[in-house]
Amino acid sequence: MGCGRVLRVLGAGVRAVCGRLAPGVSPGHHRRAARGASCTRAWRGAPVAALAGAAVAALLALAAPAAWAQTTSPLGAYQGETINFGHDPTVGLAPTPCHIDASGPTLVFSNDPEKVPAPGILYRATVSGAARILVFHVNGSRQPLHIGVLMTNPENAPVNVVVQHIGVAGPGTDPLEVGKQAEHLWFQPHAFYTYALLGHHSWFLDGALADTPVPPGKSLAAVYDVTTTAPVVFTVVAQTKPSLSLAGLRVLPSTSLAGGYGTPMRGTFPDANLTCSVTAAVPTAGLTEIRLGTAGTFIQGVSSVDGNAPAVDDGNYGVLYHLHLTLTSSLSSPYSSYAVLLHAHNNVFAGVASVSGSGGMFPAIVPLPIDQPQVRRASQAVMLGMVRLLPLVPTTLDLQWMPAAGSTLPVDLLVYGVY
Repeated sequence: MGCGRVLRVLGAGVRAVCGRLAPGVSPGHHRRAARGASCTRAWRGAPVAALAGAAVAALLALAAPAAWAQTTSPLGAYQGETINFGHDPTVGLAPTPCHIDASGPTLVFSNDPEKVPAPGILYRATVSGAARILVFHVNGSRQPLHIGVLMTNPENAPVNVVVQHIGVAGPGTDPLEVGKQAEHLWFQPHAFYTYALLGHHSWFLDGALADTPVPPGKSLAAVYDVTTTAPVVFTVVAQTKPSLSLAGLRVLPSTSLAGGYGTPMRGTFPDANLTCSVTAAVPTAGLTEIRLGTAGTFIQGVSSVDGNAPAVDDGNYGVLYHLHLTLTSSLSSPYSSYAVLLHAHNNVFAGVASVSGSGGMFPAIVPLPIDQPQVRRASQAVMLGMVRLLPLVPTTLDLQWMPAAGSTLPVDLLVYGVY
């Protein structure tokens, strides 16, 4: 085995550990490191045992051909890396239908105005039960701003807010990269913690977020999954300094409505998880296409700060897709190994996926893509992994993914015969 291949495996091992919470590193330290520091800086903060463990795991991968086949392909790409076909591989294909079922938490989405011109209230919604809160803004003012999520208990009785998932990134210069980093952190395992809000009291959902000044021109992204035991008012606010008081702050007008787009890019949306189950027989030609995120599947809600105006999440930002795919191949198929790819047409696309399944699929949380900020050509696709199909034997693939703020749908999941 060549030295270059050894180095690439070692690099993949380090990259995987940098994308997860290293043993002994607190979630707060991990978030702070990922928010403004490089992966190397977060890595330096990990214990020596974690470094040794990553090196041993990488060396063991060299001695395990099956595991190697799971993460690489004859297409020359690792999980998350970009493949350039030189042409659009979906030309002439008829997509396999995908029936969508909606369920899950209420999405509270704040992205309008995307460029915040001054201090003010960006969005406000009252939620009871399971909620996902997505905040994505750019400081469009001439002064540093603190953007936070304020929780308020509107009732006399105490209420608990349980925080289950957190992903925060920025401030940064590339909005797509900031959004992708936040989602990557959100996908990692987190320890639950609970806020106990007394009656008619307020507190910040994430004090570290509220304390972080966002310089002019920089982007900030945050996504949280929470569950409340009673109604709680969540207010996304931009301030010159963090304060629990909203006195003197007005709701900033929607630039989408003012620009004639018809609906605001902020709102409250029920059922923010979309599930698709597909059973597909891979044709002899070895290429199957499943299209996700068409315009008819954008979730709809209302904007409580715009007179309950209808709102459309035009891009399904903050929506978690669950795809359960059952594949079979025929006795006459010339292929036994297939690459599973995400293809984005001519759209700009970035996001994060969690992949697992049978057929040798290597389970991983994969930035899409990992080797550049986004894909933007119909001739490009992102490698999710390899599966092996035995004739007439069902093989399953489970994929969870979320489009990053700033990316565009639809995208295709491709099953591509390799050898």
